[in-house]
Amino acid sequence: MSVSVRSTPFETPSLDQCLLDWRRFCNGLRREGSVAIVYHGDADGAVAASVVDHILTQHLKQQPALYWVGTDEYDFGELQRWLQRYKTTRMIFLDVAIENEPSMLACLLAATQGTAFIFDHHLVRQDTAVEGAILANPTPNPLRPGEIPVPSFAFALALSRTCRLSFPDWLLAYVSFAEGVDSFVEPFMRHLVSSIAPLGAGQSLRDWYRRSRLGRVGSLVRAAFSDNAKTHEVVRLMQTSILEEHNSCEALLNGLESRFGPSADRIARVITQLVSHYEQDLSTASGRLVALPINDVHAVAGPVASILRGKAPDKVILTSIRKNGIIVCELRTGVKSETNLVELLKRVAESVPMVNFGGHASAAGALVAQADFDLFLLTLRSIVER
Repeated sequence: MSVSVRSTPFETPSLDQCLLDWRRFCNGLRREGSVAIVYHGDADGAVAASVVDHILTQHLKQQPALYWVGTDEYDFGELQRWLQRYKTTRMIFLDVAIENEPSMLACLLAATQGTAFIFDHHLVRQDTAVEGAILANPTPNPLRPGEIPVPSFAFALALSRTCRLSFPDWLLAYVSFAEGVDSFVEPFMRHLVSSIAPLGAGQSLRDWYRRSRLGRVGSLVRAAFSDNAKTHEVVRLMQTSILEEHNSCEALLNGLESRFGPSADRIARVITQLVSHYEQDLSTASGRLVALPINDVHAVAGPVASILRGKAPDKVILTSIRKNGIIVCELRTGVKSETNLVELLKRVAESVPMVNFGGHASAAGALVAQADFDLFLLTLRSIVER
């Protein structure tokens, strides 16, 4: 029986098999055990987690445990300790590239005696299957002309269609902008945005987003996932605002504002200051690699790199922060650049040890021990400038 319910560019044919794999995973879940949802602490991961958690709770009568992983926590050490305490038998990973750490994944499965369903769209570093893991990774590498990324929210959207759940236009617009895939489907996004609010003459989609209430939601969600408390308020508020009661952006916005407004304002100020400060370095940089240290929370590093990438799409922008003896790096380059950042990091890894690395062709991350960072930067620069 077909499970295809495509109605947007993000619901691609590759999701059909993912939905079948999901059914197979859920059939096993009905028979045995407890389940944990592990999701990336960003908009894409939170939207996917809110839908999956709702389906498990309301349709399958499960009570999942939730855990979010920040990009700066991709050594997965704390996750391993959490899963061992929880004693889950089944795990769902959403927007978390655990498949790129097969030894850690195997260790997690052995420790919990579990089965894992992984929906991820990061580039796979190696084709290493792990027994007990169902990997749904539909984004092809490399993308061919006309193909688009398939983020985790696309999986959540497809699940929503099959379960007849609401997935409002404003949510689709928000997470498309927040995940940075709007540029792949610009005509569709223009049509979608026009159904939400007027788009001014000559106004770019990105400018509309930054000035809109959706842009503020993005700032608040970013602030929420810079909170060390590991709360799941974003997921809970999304479920209330989207799936159950109000189905409005205002409900989500107000809930987030009351909790994370001051933090979001501070992070926004720091991002603006750093972009303004580093624009001068960008204009005078002679090489393609521009390395910029940041002394703040990780929630600042990615946006600064992304904004500066927009101002110099031909360069490779690297922002870095120090955390517990680890250097957390965010790398960006133009979406039309021929440089594939994951392939670039693979080459660096041949001679420099890294805790972890991965991501997408034009947006990637790396964790490097502080003692190895100088060599990492030297090696990366030599490859980029070659």
